[in-house]
Amino acid sequence: MWSIMLAQAVLAVFLSNGGIVVRTEGFILPGLWVVAVVVWRRFGPGFRRTGRLRWSAPETDRRERPATVVEPNRPLGDILNRVGWYTIFFAPIAIDVTSPSLPLSGFVGNTARAAAVVAVCMLGAQLRRRGRRHMARVLGSLTDLPSNARAVIFLRGFSDDYGLTQAEPTTGLFGRIGWTQEEQLARALRPLGTMVALGQPGDALPPSGAQRHYASDRTWQAEVLTALRMAELVVLAAGPGGSLTWEVQQVVATISARRVVLLITKDARQYESFKAANEGLFPRGLPSFAPETRAARLVNRSYVRALIWFDADWTPHLEQLFDHYPSHDRTGTSNWQSEKC
Repeated sequence: MWSIMLAQAVLAVFLSNGGIVVRTEGFILPGLWVVAVVVWRRFGPGFRRTGRLRWSAPETDRRERPATVVEPNRPLGDILNRVGWYTIFFAPIAIDVTSPSLPLSGFVGNTARAAAVVAVCMLGAQLRRRGRRHMARVLGSLTDLPSNARAVIFLRGFSDDYGLTQAEPTTGLFGRIGWTQEEQLARALRPLGTMVALGQPGDALPPSGAQRHYASDRTWQAEVLTALRMAELVVLAAGPGGSLTWEVQQVVATISARRVVLLITKDARQYESFKAANEGLFPRGLPSFAPETRAARLVNRSYVRALIWFDADWTPHLEQLFDHYPSHDRTGTSNWQSEKC
């Protein structure tokens, strides 16, 4: 799982350097398939109505927007989370127990039961994900944390939000029942601090993962500058083109190189776009990230592809999060620890 590899890499750098009974005679099989297809196309990893895999949404215009008011409902979130768990674990059992009484058998019956189980599990997963969004914390500012809390600042283009809020496709059905990729990132970085980020204007609910603050167009830059001064770590997702140029300028100017991690997200094309627009801002440039083969893309469909960490003089090192655990021997952790002290 890529989150385990990400945790290994970042920690190495910074710490070592209810039942359903269907009785619609004659219509159960097409009905179950319709439910399964609708749920899959609506809630599957990256699919829209066209059925095409689509990781990113259009970048939202930042001009002249007030702060978005987002009001999650924590009691409702708790209810949705519990109902989602019950749906995932008890509905398949109920389907299996009641299936002998249904007028279907053999291959057709097994197919109908499998479709029903997939449909209810995905419905339960969506309920849980919606519940966690209601339970996500909205910050009054990016620095609105307890006085003894450490902060991990997550900077990204809003176009990355769609991919990061999907479950990891390579883990199959049970991966989709679990955490989104942003949640995995926040959990992997938890030993270093609480991950905070600016929220995307227009959000109805905050995505689960990073704790978000919703700023206006007049205040978001001041919020970022204030947060950078107290950041334990800065995680920067390499978004398309020059969408993050201002953020990169501030990070390089104010943050120690050993406290910066750059994530390569989506694919090599997006990273090359980011590199072309921002490489000159990094004192030692950025490494190349070769496009993956078609076979590799089919096996590894995670949105986070690799990470880049830096030596004290901004010499970059790239670690792919696919076929191996990052080495602990190349991190120079003792130097980072002495710098912290």
